[in-house]
Amino acid sequence: MGWENAEYFDLRRELEEKQKEQAKSKKIAEKLKINSDQLKIDLYNSLSIYYTFLGKDLDEEISLSDLKNFLKIYPRQIQIQ
Repeated sequence: MGWENAEYFDLRRELEEKQKEQAKSKKIAEKLKINSDQLKIDLYNSLSIYYTFLGKDLDEEISLSDLKNFLKIYPRQIQIQ
C-alpha cells in the first residue's frame, strides 16, 4: 500500500508540473498574438500612409506576412519622376 501512495503522489506532482507548463505556454502564446496584432496595426498604419502618398489604397484585410513583404519590396521600387 505504501508503494501505491508514493506512485500516486509522484503522478500527482507530475500532473501539477504539466499544468503549470501548459499555463505558461498559454501566456506566452497570448503575448505573441498581442505582439503580432500590434505589429500588424503599426505596419498597416505606416504602409497606408505610404500608399496614400503614391495615390493608392491599401486593403484593410491584408495579412501580416503581406505587410512584411511590402516592406521588403516597396522601398526599392520608389522612382522619382
